Amino acid sequence: MPFESASRAYAALADFRRRRERQIDFTFGRQWNDTVTYQGRSMTEATLCEKKGTRPLVNNLIRQLVKTVTGRMRQRLMQERERTAEDGDPIAAVRRTNSLDELDSRLFEEFLISGSAVQRIVAERRPSGTGVWVDNVDPSRFFTNRFCDPRGCDIELAGMIHDMSFSELAGRFGRGTAGVDGLRRLYGAGGAMPGVFGNAPSGRCRVVEVWTLDSDAEGRLTWMCRWYSPDGSLIDVYPSPWAHGSHPFAVKLYPLTAGEVHSLVEDVICQQKAVNRLTTLIDHVIGTSAKGALLFPIGQLAEGWTMDDVAAQWATPDGVIPYNGLSRLPLPQQIVTTKEPSSAYHLLEMELRLMQQVSGVSDALSGRQSAGSGNSAALYEAQLNASTVALLDTFAAFDAFRESRDAKIVNLFAMR
Repeated sequence: MPFESASRAYAALADFRRRRERQIDFTFGRQWNDTVTYQGRSMTEATLCEKKGTRPLVNNLIRQLVKTVTGRMRQRLMQERERTAEDGDPIAAVRRTNSLDELDSRLFEEFLISGSAVQRIVAERRPSGTGVWVDNVDPSRFFTNRFCDPRGCDIELAGMIHDMSFSELAGRFGRGTAGVDGLRRLYGAGGAMPGVFGNAPSGRCRVVEVWTLDSDAEGRLTWMCRWYSPDGSLIDVYPSPWAHGSHPFAVKLYPLTAGEVHSLVEDVICQQKAVNRLTTLIDHVIGTSAKGALLFPIGQLAEGWTMDDVAAQWATPDGVIPYNGLSRLPLPQQIVTTKEPSSAYHLLEMELRLMQQVSGVSDALSGRQSAGSGNSAALYEAQLNASTVALLDTFAAFDAFRESRDAKIVNLFAMR
């Protein structure tokens, strides 16, 4: 049954959704939330750090990395627009109506974070008009069968979760299998519906769109669309209405080697965690090494003073400690060790270099290094080209996604 197959496909992607949430956390600075076990108790790394008396610090390099690479993609899109004449271009009108460059930039950011890019391309009537519409799809709402072809040619099931008002639900599916009365019975009570797809927020209706590759009575393959409520009740069913005869999704998972998905952000999380730990360590060492140890002979204590008084004054800026200077006992003296953990600084520099090497985002690519100041323009250009080559596979994979998406747009545009 298509609904059961869709449920299994969605459940199978639970690990991907969990990893994506972690990668989002690291991108936006929530970088101490990994769970660890300490003395038999589970807690976040931030809690463990605080229990050990240190303050967890974040030096968020990942966010800058994502912004830099996304900026390069935005630059490529702008240059592409300058080279392409829009007269007679069937994509141009769709690009303007859908603000396609903005959608693609935000989707590329998602591509860097999670390794997934999904858009839904349909021709339909909406409040803003009738035409071809492109929407970015939240990967946490999308599901598909496990596939290994980078082009998605072995996709046999695809779908997504929608949340809509009852008015929109009735307007879309009132003439479908369930009818308006059937929809009202399903959703009118507003109660929770059991199922792997969960429930919509209050006042919304959750609907599951499922596309499957079926065969008809004559053995011909055709894509069928079915809409379900979260409990598996069928709302509507119809064959693909598009000229391309397929599902409406453009999908790209990266790199999809042996069917696995690994994003640019995921690749640098280990380096980011190491940078945070070293930054926290350096801050802690400096904060607790304000003064060296004080050797204070007991016989040198001034009258009425205790060692607690001496310790309190020693910890106070500009503190004054009286002692008996006429005594033959050794004078109080401070044992000073270096306040700067040089080995930690060296490790931090190494991790920062590793971050650049793993991500491929060098100072030249991010604009922190300029030609001049002793650097030749040729050297700067070579470093910039090397960084671009390191990210070429990422850019090319997203370009392939856009080409696949544009092919579906052309098919829909031709039907108007």
